[in-house]
Amino acid sequence: MTNVKTLWQQLQNHQELMAQVSLKQLFDLDSQRFQHCSLQHAGIFLDYSKNHINSETLKLLCGLAEAANLNQKINDLFSGQSVNISEKRPALHTALRCQQKKVLIVNDHNIMPDIKDTLQRMQNLSNQLNQQLWLGATNKPITDILHIGIGGSELGPKLVSDALAPFKTSSLKLHFLASVDGTELANLLQQLTPETTLVIVASKSLSTKETLLNTEAVKLWLLQQLSHISQDIVLKQHLICVTQNIEQALLLDVAAENILPVWPWVGGRYSIWSAMGLPIALVIGGEHFEQFLAGAHAMDVHFRHSPLDQNMPVLLGLLGIWYNNFFNTQSHVILPYDYLLQLLPDYLQQLVMESNGKCWQHDGNAVVGKTSAVLWGKSGLIGQHSFYQLLHQGTHMVPADFIVCAKSRHDYEHHHQLVLANCFAQSQALMVGTQTEPQNIFEQQKYIPGNRPSNTLVLDELTPYTLGALLALYEHKVFTQSVIWNINPFDQWSVELGKQLSSELLPVLQGSQATHFDASTNGLVEHVNALMNKTKEQS
Repeated sequence: MTNVKTLWQQLQNHQELMAQVSLKQLFDLDSQRFQHCSLQHAGIFLDYSKNHINSETLKLLCGLAEAANLNQKINDLFSGQSVNISEKRPALHTALRCQQKKVLIVNDHNIMPDIKDTLQRMQNLSNQLNQQLWLGATNKPITDILHIGIGGSELGPKLVSDALAPFKTSSLKLHFLASVDGTELANLLQQLTPETTLVIVASKSLSTKETLLNTEAVKLWLLQQLSHISQDIVLKQHLICVTQNIEQALLLDVAAENILPVWPWVGGRYSIWSAMGLPIALVIGGEHFEQFLAGAHAMDVHFRHSPLDQNMPVLLGLLGIWYNNFFNTQSHVILPYDYLLQLLPDYLQQLVMESNGKCWQHDGNAVVGKTSAVLWGKSGLIGQHSFYQLLHQGTHMVPADFIVCAKSRHDYEHHHQLVLANCFAQSQALMVGTQTEPQNIFEQQKYIPGNRPSNTLVLDELTPYTLGALLALYEHKVFTQSVIWNINPFDQWSVELGKQLSSELLPVLQGSQATHFDASTNGLVEHVNALMNKTKEQS
């Protein structure tokens, strides 16, 4: 087998040739290019024909994946090997959505019964709340869910609950609190009635300052507003926690029976399939939540068993490598053409950049070249009137993923036809540009060069099943790229450093310690403290 270094050089040489061939020429050379460069699985159709590749490119890229031992790494991921090397543990988010599996051993313990038990608890809780059997401290039914979390604990539930709004089976109203901006907290509490509000605190570690501060503020609000009732009763009927840190949850006065577990082998940004998905299960119901898991599992099976050149996550991952490392692109844009998917770019930003924004390889050596592209995006229909100008005529090549649904769940047929037309037209325009060469300076300003790459993903329709498959698709794309770059996509030490430094800075901003940091940080702290002290004196 050819080694990685040799294939890398071959790909560099090959890129010099491919850069001389336009996308339009590639289509002219192969009348069946669309058929050759498309595939479908789990209700998702992928067209990757508008990329700067030919059969030799795919052969070299798949060879690179083989040389990096991708098939074995995929098997390690699913079988519970310690793929999270720096934290010495597996990454088994895939086990959370594998309902058929009976046994999977982690540290001499079969984790599958724990997963099924937690899923059943989520189902029971959903039934209790939606059948108005779970009552607040004053015996009134719960009407509102206030979810407190940040990052992976919040982005996933918020995205999915929005995206699957048409499948809502509950009258419960869902609210999210992530920021420590007191304005957001105040606005939310003004909308809520403590007697009918259930609070879900979602944090794997229960050490995140934002989540802890918001939790204490909301607890105080509950206890003050319901001060005529025992504190134990109030918190038992109005506070639930999803966490790995059971001891800390108990210290926050969460009743033991109100704590749902998340396990060390589930990363925060991969945790939506666990009890972190509780808000989703509450509003769309247990049956739809299981369909969501089933869609992800279908993509898992495809990823694990399909040949590399017919493997949707692998192909997307390798195309990302192709542009990032050989065309020297700087970013990648996600363009959903569905109002319900408008939060997808935010969700994928964390998944991609927190996973693969790394500079150290597994062996401790520095990465040679670049790892994760900067991922960004917005609803395509909105972006067309803002940043698409740069995509079409700017000096940056920005590979794009267009995401659209073939069928809508509303009755405005003409609206949906226009959405589809816009989506397909924009990917076409990126590829072909302006057909005629400019004849003068005025025409030149309007000239669009084209030859910009994109993928188009068409969901049959947006359902719990296809959304689960779509999110799993991107998870496995991330893993594929991490294997090629030889990095760990399951840790996030820079996040931990930020938490540590925040803890050191907070006492200084509160005035209990003198500044002792670098000159810039000291200067900023002293400037803000001086302004705050001046405000106190004036008041």
